[in-house]
Amino acid sequence: MKRVRERVEDQAHDHWHEFAVIVASANVLLALVLYGRILATAHANEVTYFAIAIAMTSTLAAMFGYYSIQVGILFVAGPLRLTEVLISFMIAAVRLALFLWPSPVLSAQTRATEVGLKGLRQWLIFFALYCFAGPLANWHAARTRRLRNPTLIVTKYESSQRRDRNTGFACCVLVTICWLIGLRWPALAVAVGVGIGVVGLTIGIVSQERVAKQIVNGL
Repeated sequence: MKRVRERVEDQAHDHWHEFAVIVASANVLLALVLYGRILATAHANEVTYFAIAIAMTSTLAAMFGYYSIQVGILFVAGPLRLTEVLISFMIAAVRLALFLWPSPVLSAQTRATEVGLKGLRQWLIFFALYCFAGPLANWHAARTRRLRNPTLIVTKYESSQRRDRNTGFACCVLVTICWLIGLRWPALAVAVGVGIGVVGLTIGIVSQERVAKQIVNGL
């Protein structure tokens, strides 16, 4: 039975890795499509510049999402549960939406700049959902560790993950506020929202790298 249990746990980790690779591959494909769309419809106006910034932020979000999955599921032993699958697919869907949404906005070349900016503003709500879904998955993983096998709880690791969750939720709130501000000032809202996203993602990647190094060094 012990060997069977070990096999189930190994298979669960393999499934997480395969899922992350599949989603990452889809993100790469959609990123190329989005950058191609920007080049094909390039105009010297604010819409194109904001689209480039959004595309770069979405790419950074995809990189962080892949990295955080690899670090966040450490110490989670046991088979995949339905809740874990649902949360994972929610994150994947939002990440794909980050690349998909700007394309139809850029395709409408006849739109005025103000209309285009209002269209790109909707990207902020998808990013806010991304900032919520990631910490939610992280919280669920922490809860799973406590319930399934308390012996896997490592204080430094849990503390770092909790800090990253709080940062993610804070970004969610700030980007949502930017989305609301965009009702009146779309250009300002998109600029500030993208800036918050870049800063939050950079902090997240650096933090996850630090956690990974701590684990390698024995915490």
